[in-house]
Amino acid sequence: MKIRSLTIIAGLLAASILIVAGCAAPASTSPSASVAATPAATATLAASDAVAATDTAATATVAVSDAVAATDTAAVASATPAAAQETFTGYVIDQKCGISGVDVQNGSDLSKLADKHTLSCAQMPACTASGFGMSIKQADGTYKYYKFDSAGSKLALDSIINKTTKADNLLVEVKGAMSADTITVASIVEK
Repeated sequence: MKIRSLTIIAGLLAASILIVAGCAAPASTSPSASVAATPAATATLAASDAVAATDTAATATVAVSDAVAATDTAAVASATPAAAQETFTGYVIDQKCGISGVDVQNGSDLSKLADKHTLSCAQMPACTASGFGMSIKQADGTYKYYKFDSAGSKLALDSIINKTTKADNLLVEVKGAMSADTITVASIVEK
């Protein structure tokens, strides 16, 4: 159904462009004839049949392909609405420790003592390479770990891990969108 709609739109747009340019639209660009053709075939046919001038043919082809791309993008955008941004407060922890729930350097149970995760642990090569996330306190008093997206991990490394003067208790405020157990980070600030 999507291809059929796009083909009809592409055909109508090609015909409109050609009529505005002072050319008669070929019979093959009518909506009923376009249904069986692909958008690219309709655009190419419309451009080559309409005029011999290269500039006009290129303009028609580009305009039709832009319209198809715009329609495709609009369909995708409406099918996947953006998640609303929220503010989260918790402790930045590398993914190696956060996922396992144990600070590999001092053995702290991070589901209860997220504030005890150490900077020196987060700076260990294996921990840094794993990426970052944050542990957020839950209603029952325990901490749940959420991974950051790759850009958020880089932001945490550059803004917090490489700049803080704290040895542990790496409390941060993150603005971003949560999806399942991952936070897409827009900003991160040490508290």
